[in-house]
Amino acid sequence: MDFCHMQRVLRGLDHRITRNYPIQSFIRDVWGEEPTSIQLSPEAKSKCVLPKPLRKLLSCYNERTLRRTVARPLDEERDAAELVWQETPPATYGYSVQPAWEEVAALDETDWLQMQAFIEITGHLHSKEADVDMKTVVEEDCLIPHAEMKTAELLLALMSSNVRSYTTGIAIRDFVATFWYADRMGVVTSKAFHILHEPYHLWIAGVAMAKARTTPMGWCPLITFTSARHVDFRQARLNADHVQDAQGLRLDGVTLKSTGDEITLRTAMDIVGRGTAVLQVVATGKTKLEFGSDPLVVKMIWATQHNHSEETIVRSVRRSLKHSKKQYLPFITDLKCSMELSMEDLDLPRAHMSIPIPADERVFRMQIMPHYLPLVTVESVADFRTIFQDVVEAHYWAFKTSGILHRDICINNIMLYYRDGKPYGVLTGWHLAGGVIPRGQPPSARRRFGSKPFISADAYAQWWTGEHLYRFDLESFYYVLAAFCAGFDPDRHTIRLPEKWLEESKNGKADVRRNLLKYLEGLLQYAAPDYHALAWEWVRALGQLFHKTIRSKYAELNSMHAIHMDAVKNGDTALAQETSSLMEQYLEDRDKEVTYERFLRCISIDDPSGNPD
Repeated sequence: MDFCHMQRVLRGLDHRITRNYPIQSFIRDVWGEEPTSIQLSPEAKSKCVLPKPLRKLLSCYNERTLRRTVARPLDEERDAAELVWQETPPATYGYSVQPAWEEVAALDETDWLQMQAFIEITGHLHSKEADVDMKTVVEEDCLIPHAEMKTAELLLALMSSNVRSYTTGIAIRDFVATFWYADRMGVVTSKAFHILHEPYHLWIAGVAMAKARTTPMGWCPLITFTSARHVDFRQARLNADHVQDAQGLRLDGVTLKSTGDEITLRTAMDIVGRGTAVLQVVATGKTKLEFGSDPLVVKMIWATQHNHSEETIVRSVRRSLKHSKKQYLPFITDLKCSMELSMEDLDLPRAHMSIPIPADERVFRMQIMPHYLPLVTVESVADFRTIFQDVVEAHYWAFKTSGILHRDICINNIMLYYRDGKPYGVLTGWHLAGGVIPRGQPPSARRRFGSKPFISADAYAQWWTGEHLYRFDLESFYYVLAAFCAGFDPDRHTIRLPEKWLEESKNGKADVRRNLLKYLEGLLQYAAPDYHALAWEWVRALGQLFHKTIRSKYAELNSMHAIHMDAVKNGDTALAQETSSLMEQYLEDRDKEVTYERFLRCISIDDPSGNPD
């Protein structure tokens, strides 16, 4: 697994780990079984399902010990168990849908789609030198110590496969065990316990995990499979009740089935956050009468509850366009229907836990829309021209009619489809959309919107005060155009952004973007001929348009800001006010230089009126 990606995942867990949750409460709240009932059940012993090493360990104890009808294990029981455990090698197990515990040889060679939970048994696996190196790198950035890195990798593997809202497991290091739970809002671990002194916790957990059904183990309850003992998304069905149609009106329900393609499901590699999963489907039954027979996709995410939902934004944009600029509707996401479920609706274990609800509480949202194609599937440079023009114009009229800015213009959010051989561009990914954000936001409210490689250079300047203007989205379109022309391989239909561009975007810089004309020839050295020619035509023209905004005046603003900060530091009120006023004037002038009409002329559209043919 890529270590840099793992670091990012771990940083996402910062301040999202709740430790020392009571063991009995964990078993009840997460696995849905009352520990006392298990202890009293005459059938419980036969229902305990655990990997062979743990069953062998527990066989050293009398049933009364496991049922806690005696005060503590006998010394001879502990001694026998210790001998067994000392001979137990480190291993990792996954609880499959069979159901059975299967040993996991390697993370990247395991079919995690089939796994419901994990058990990790470790000892002293690393040398002291390796431990020190890993500890130094990881513990600086997150709350996961180096000893728990493997557990975090297992959580990531499970949460990044299937359509999963949470996962669980048991980690045992030496003689100490901890129960783990992870969902899209964070991680909860139980109090640690000694497996030789308190073996009954393992026994009860084994019974509880075996009795848990597939849905309570974290899989999306809306999705079912042809076989209960094998997960195959090529044969998946999705049934959802109480959804909202394109106008926001209630539908009784929808029934969909997967397309049967080899790549049917795509999921995000993450533990906490949106956890985006996209499933390719077609309508079936009565739903086919409503949606037709064209391919669809189901997009499932865990979105922050307090944010406007993407489906609400899309409905608002399409409603506004329909009234006055309906010719641009084909270029905006065509939402078929949507659904929202709270963690209580889904009976998420966190809803039962006696811990504070996170400030960024998340809800499950599902959207059904046409199956659009990624931009890299474009068939020719002529089609790309049309697609790019489509989305630039649709973006502007969506803003003019609804007041909503997209705020995340990037390659992944520009998609396409072909109808009767004609290409259409589609602007998707509206989850960050909203109104214009004016200057002068308090530091606590400042947020950079968009995908890092395409964010406006202003957002990285010291004089930026949290604004997001229409011009910022136009600037992102400019960067998308340049990056696509430079890195797109039309033969393989793949794209690779220039290394220098990617590196500086990771480090919060925008020097290459600000000086595109200076670096353009170097960026285009591996560009396909047709796209090299397009860049020489369109990117150069846009570079001239943005020259003052993100080069000359940008540099002057940097100088003025430095003088202003020195004046503030030295108590020179007059100079501070003078430079502040001058900067404000510069900023206002810059906003007037890059306009929609000028941008269109740079991409070969001479009539920016938006009138239908």
